[in-house]
Amino acid sequence: MEELARDSPFSYTCHQCSRCCYDKRIQVNPYEVARLAQNKGLSTTELIANYLELGKPYLDNQSDGACVFLTDQGCGVHADRPLVCRIYPLEQRLTGEGRESFHYARPHPETEGMYGQAGTVKDFLMAQGLPPFLEVRDRYVAVVYRLLDILAQDVEDHEDALETAKDVFSDDASIQQALGEWLDMDVVVARHCQAHRLNEPFDLEERLTVYLEVMEDWINHHSIGGNHENQT
Repeated sequence: MEELARDSPFSYTCHQCSRCCYDKRIQVNPYEVARLAQNKGLSTTELIANYLELGKPYLDNQSDGACVFLTDQGCGVHADRPLVCRIYPLEQRLTGEGRESFHYARPHPETEGMYGQAGTVKDFLMAQGLPPFLEVRDRYVAVVYRLLDILAQDVEDHEDALETAKDVFSDDASIQQALGEWLDMDVVVARHCQAHRLNEPFDLEERLTVYLEVMEDWINHHSIGGNHENQT
């Protein structure tokens, strides 16, 4: 599989055929859930209940395999679509040492998207609004690493942050449930602010900051094998 760097020649023109929006399992993190909830005018609790797989951090699919957000006009949440959708038709890989590489995702055999070399990978990422999603993803994955150490003592291979997280989400029901509780940013932030008599922020970036601080504080106060029930 060809490996690309940020300065590698690359361009892609989407013709909105929507064929890439079928039969995919799209994993989302709390920031992406919050963005999608804001887009739909819902709380993160409501978004999780209505648009995610039951108890799992993945977008649900319609009966024909289409993404739950796909409409006759295309993506119904395009402005707030998750990272994996923004980066398509590329995939980003990160090693535990922070080495980054990009690879071509397998396209639908009848895709109408046009590949080229009119720019660079970096140009493509910037055009898709990737920077804030990548920054938040990296911050969240770093915290998840620490959380995994508490929730899964047998998780040792952190070579690939995203793949490790996917494996744990998918294979261990108890860990999946615990991490699933952290997916609901509105609940985590509301409980924290109520417990500490703080004004709950409304700006998404401020809420994210509070959320990550709560998560890190929880981790700092729990040792491996300890009590995992109290989040605030």
